[in-house]
Amino acid sequence: MRVAGSRCWDFGDPCALDLACRVLAAHQVAVLPTDTLYGFSVPGISAAGVRRLMQLKGIPGRRGFVCLVGRVEDVEPYLAPDQDPRGLDFLRRAWPAPLTAVLRVRAPLPWAEPVESRWTAAFRVPAHPRLRALLDRIATPLVSTSVNRSGCEPLRTLEAIGREFGREPDVWMFGDRGLESRRQQPGSTVADFTTWPPRVLRPGAIALEGAADALDAGPTSGSERSSKGS
Repeated sequence: MRVAGSRCWDFGDPCALDLACRVLAAHQVAVLPTDTLYGFSVPGISAAGVRRLMQLKGIPGRRGFVCLVGRVEDVEPYLAPDQDPRGLDFLRRAWPAPLTAVLRVRAPLPWAEPVESRWTAAFRVPAHPRLRALLDRIATPLVSTSVNRSGCEPLRTLEAIGREFGREPDVWMFGDRGLESRRQQPGSTVADFTTWPPRVLRPGAIALEGAADALDAGPTSGSERSSKGS
């Protein structure tokens, strides 16, 4: 999978993870497949990388982005003490999934947004095994945003991304034939988990109706499942 004149590799290639690690370590921009869309990605610790994403998309002022993590435990160090624990309990069951959770954080992270005198930030554990393998390797969250100019529709194929951004010297593209061959998917559901029950901010691939009831019901143990199936 190549786009002429661009830095483009198949994300399934055995060398792709090593290359993506080097690109991100150099604070350059990687276009990576997720479980919903391609996304511009930079290390979450890189304020310069976040500014570069804003420049590529044509965003004039500060705004929040989604941060991809490999597991729920990777979110916990960032959370404010008053983050409602029921939200995190729910996410432990729901992730990985196309569900973006806005949570209270203790510090003004590069991808966070101010809300009154507090800070919130969006997190997601993507349901894309190869991407989670990359997150495990780099051991740092990835800021991610759809690949498009601000106000335009997200670009869904590497060919379209190459036409729009292929001449940018610091943008490296990693293609996923499986993602492109699937029927067009809705984006991730975005929900405010700073309170309970969560409040849907943008409908998407995951329905949250009954989230509080599902959590209150508690998990079904393996022995219970076995007895019900016998």
